[in-house]
Amino acid sequence: MAAATGAGAFVVEDFAEYLCGTWKRNLEWRHFGGSFEHVRSSQSVVVIEDHGGSTSGSGSRVRNLRWSFGNSLKGLRFGYSMKFIPDKTGSFLQWQYGGNSCHGTFRPKGNVAILNFYLDASTVTITYRAMDNDTMAVSIVEVNESHTSTIQFGNMFRIRPELYGVA
Repeated sequence: MAAATGAGAFVVEDFAEYLCGTWKRNLEWRHFGGSFEHVRSSQSVVVIEDHGGSTSGSGSRVRNLRWSFGNSLKGLRFGYSMKFIPDKTGSFLQWQYGGNSCHGTFRPKGNVAILNFYLDASTVTITYRAMDNDTMAVSIVEVNESHTSTIQFGNMFRIRPELYGVA
């Protein structure tokens, strides 16, 4: 999954494996541009689960992860199933969202994943940076033709569902 190398450097070797688990996401939302007016803050739960996989022609394991979202551990809603395809520099990611094809990449050298959602009326780019085994920095830029664009930033940290009465 991840390893500490050198002078305390943290490297995620298998991003799909790293992501599996239950996360709490905290974001601050601001309008993009001008004075970056504060819009709101949000907290949500993100559950990422292994959803099967297969072996590619090169012998690498292609994995599918199911992403679900909600305000609590109960009543989560399916978001998307993301395919992780290993390549020479990390992983290529692809999924469907709102009937649209989306893609992204993960590069272990910087512990960074960039997800691009190309929707009918908007484009959303999400950057995740793994900081340690249980923490990610998150930044989201949403450009939408029907409202002022936003930048969202914050973190995600791994939580243990059994501590919240959900096993």
